[in-house]
Amino acid sequence: MDKNFTSYFFSPQRKKAQMEILGLSIIMILITLMALFAFVFLSEKSGTDFSLIHDRQKVNSLMSVIQLASTECGDSLVNLLKDCAQQPNLYCNGMTSCNYVKEKVQEILNREFQGRKYYFTIKGTSFVEQIQIGQPCSGEKQSKETNVLVSISFPITLHLEVCR
Repeated sequence: MDKNFTSYFFSPQRKKAQMEILGLSIIMILITLMALFAFVFLSEKSGTDFSLIHDRQKVNSLMSVIQLASTECGDSLVNLLKDCAQQPNLYCNGMTSCNYVKEKVQEILNREFQGRKYYFTIKGTSFVEQIQIGQPCSGEKQSKETNVLVSISFPITLHLEVCR
């Protein structure tokens, strides 16, 4: 080997430069790890409240379930609700359409909310306004209203709120 080549690559100045680069690399890695840790730590404190999102999704899906539910009588829950809004003429399991709708909706909500407080009401006519399940929320709540058309110009409003 050439003497200049060997003395250049194995010289003390070269080893010193390599140690400086290694030191800088370690410092950069430590700074990156600290920045990553700080980002994760700070984002946890001001993070999204996933329980709120979960409640919102649950309320939205339950309103759809109530509208799409079928009954043992071969009629949909919405059709029984429409009958109840006009004047209860249909019967299901020995109950008027209003009583059956109230019982069925209460069963669905109790199963889904298992011990949590909720309040379900219907607005429209005096018949459907008798359907009230639960107690109104006094504090924070997640709520949803959905309209059901009884006829072209006659909507009723289903209202569900879940207490937090």
